[in-house]
Amino acid sequence: MKDHQGRRAVRGIGPRVCALVLALVFPVAAGEPGEVAGLILTWQRDPSSTMTIDWHEASPLEKPVLLHRRKGTAAWKSSTPVASGFPHAPGRMVYRVELTGLEPDAGYEFRPAGRERPYHFRTMPKRLTRDLRVVVGGDTAPAGTFEKINAVAASLKPDFILWGGDYSYSDGKAGEIKKEILWHENIRDHLIGADRRVIPVIAAIGNHEVNSVVAPYYEANFAFPAAETYGVLDFGDYLSVWVLDTNHRAKIAGKQTEWFTESLAARAKDPRRILIPVYHVPAYPSVRKDEGTTLDVRKHWVPLFEKAGISTVFEHHDHAYKRTHPLLGGKVQDAPAKGVTYLGDGAWGASIRKVRPAADVPHIAKSQSVNHVFFFEFGPDGPLRFQAIDSKGEVFDRFELPRRR
Repeated sequence: MKDHQGRRAVRGIGPRVCALVLALVFPVAAGEPGEVAGLILTWQRDPSSTMTIDWHEASPLEKPVLLHRRKGTAAWKSSTPVASGFPHAPGRMVYRVELTGLEPDAGYEFRPAGRERPYHFRTMPKRLTRDLRVVVGGDTAPAGTFEKINAVAASLKPDFILWGGDYSYSDGKAGEIKKEILWHENIRDHLIGADRRVIPVIAAIGNHEVNSVVAPYYEANFAFPAAETYGVLDFGDYLSVWVLDTNHRAKIAGKQTEWFTESLAARAKDPRRILIPVYHVPAYPSVRKDEGTTLDVRKHWVPLFEKAGISTVFEHHDHAYKRTHPLLGGKVQDAPAKGVTYLGDGAWGASIRKVRPAADVPHIAKSQSVNHVFFFEFGPDGPLRFQAIDSKGEVFDRFELPRRR
């Protein structure tokens, strides 16, 4: 395993990344009159030919219409969105359109009718003929460091973002609606750069989305995975991403694990396909004790990861940085190809926590109390390449993992 632990500028970004990040914290689009109140892109189906667009308005539109066109073409196509009120925010509306029949690996512009400046996005490749760039993290929080990490993430120009739960820390409560609105404003103003490119997100549920047994804001914010709170997205024949629910709305034991077992086994048959599970509560925490849901993950999911030959999973919840040694049956292996490496632990914007002493967690290769994201790249061949990047845009961990399968 390559393990370069010195701090350095992000590969491909250059030595002036910090200046770039500072510029992105206050992009040109921020605060412009007439901007949408919020904007989230994700997928419900094939990422190479669809895109689901949610835009928020502070008050209802009389005749909402979304316009889109492939970049470089003149004619706009129109779509009528599905409208719904945002929970606990009288007058605030969410307008949702799923665009279909798009071309793979192609750029598209879009804008709500009546607004002149378009946003843009890119569909995913149907076949992997180039490097794919992914930013991963969790535990975002509504403000503060969230803005800085958003700027770092935007500067990396990823194809999409994987989030692992705990977003506004509203706990699904009506009295915390201001946190939700601030969270959306910060995404609009800092994660969407001055070039108005919107990065699609795939988002797992966390404990701070749930109020008793309901998660009203999570369900309103993300079209996928919808009410089940767990699901899988397939990217051509090269990648599958699972978002899983660690005992928040769906129990680990029972229906969810039965579904995951079948879903994972079906996709593991294809040796070309990279398999990536994303969830909230970690199997191997860097801060908390090994108890409760952590033990459920180890009991029900870890054996499935190992059987399928998964190289890495992303887990969150602890508000720190964590990379384990490759593990098989709970034991450290002498090579990454012999086990699963667990990456986390969720510190995109949330306040960081003190990690456990190294002597207490010998299965952890590196842990640190630092806000961060993972920058994850892979191409048609070769290893999976990772960089851990802090809120200043500096790399503090760099390593590679094999595809294994």
